[in-house]
Amino acid sequence: MVGWVMGVMLMDEIVRVDNTLLVNVAICDARAIAGNILHRRSKEDKIAADMGNVFHAALEEHFRGGSVDNVMFVFEAAYDALIPPGEQPAEPRFAKENVLRIMRRYIQVRPLERYPFIPVKFEETVGFEIAPGIVFYVKRDLLVQDKNSGMMYPVDHKTTGRVTDYWAKRFRMTSQMTGYCWATSQETGKPCLECQVNAIELGKLPSGTAKCKSHKVPYNECGVEHAKFELLTYSRTPEMIARWKQDAIILANRFRTLKTAFADVKLLPYAQRQGAFNGGCDNFCEHKKWCSMGFAESAMDSLTVYEPWAPWDTTSG
Repeated sequence: MVGWVMGVMLMDEIVRVDNTLLVNVAICDARAIAGNILHRRSKEDKIAADMGNVFHAALEEHFRGGSVDNVMFVFEAAYDALIPPGEQPAEPRFAKENVLRIMRRYIQVRPLERYPFIPVKFEETVGFEIAPGIVFYVKRDLLVQDKNSGMMYPVDHKTTGRVTDYWAKRFRMTSQMTGYCWATSQETGKPCLECQVNAIELGKLPSGTAKCKSHKVPYNECGVEHAKFELLTYSRTPEMIARWKQDAIILANRFRTLKTAFADVKLLPYAQRQGAFNGGCDNFCEHKKWCSMGFAESAMDSLTVYEPWAPWDTTSG
């Protein structure tokens, strides 16, 4: 098979990686094999990621300058495709009325003129050769230009249960944003030492007749005002980006080895589980339940679904 990335012909032996894949390899062999080689997604954690994609679809329309009605139409259509009318999500915060209120509130308090940047490119996947035989991909939400400096930098949309200081600090040195800066510099030909996270708190809005201490009215009247949004700015140094690139190449080569050695699910129980030693076995590991069962093949279909990990495949949406 032959493919194309940024005008360069690629052959099958090319190793294709992205940030999620590299992070999984860095944390735990078993996690990377389960998610990025065997292509299994946790049924339990899948809904949160898919709901984030619903917001992403509407946000793209918003940043393209779409009207409120158009943004909400895109949002509702994406939601109904995920959770058909009449069905109820497992978590109350994902209920249609709740997420519709959050999205509409976001549009109201975040009109385009309020942002410090001008959108230049919208959601797209770009890939660049990071070393011979290795192509690194980013699925970037926005490429923007600062209104004052004219600098180009990436913006990533994030939905999360709560936007806290602890959550925000996770991006200070995270690989994802460093990789986005590296890819942006490759694309623009200029240094990119800044990035932003557009954070949307996707929680259950308060409701009921109890009086809100902040607004002095029942929650039924002010609930939507509790929706929280933050535009977070992070910086990178040339040294950080250079070190990231070296480490990314090492991890990509390790992935190449794992892919060769663990193509069969029957071998997964024998993979190393470094997460038990480095903090990777936390609530953010989607395969924690399957792992606790020794990655028994008999439990695979009850806990996970097959969903190919190929963010570089732009034909799959």
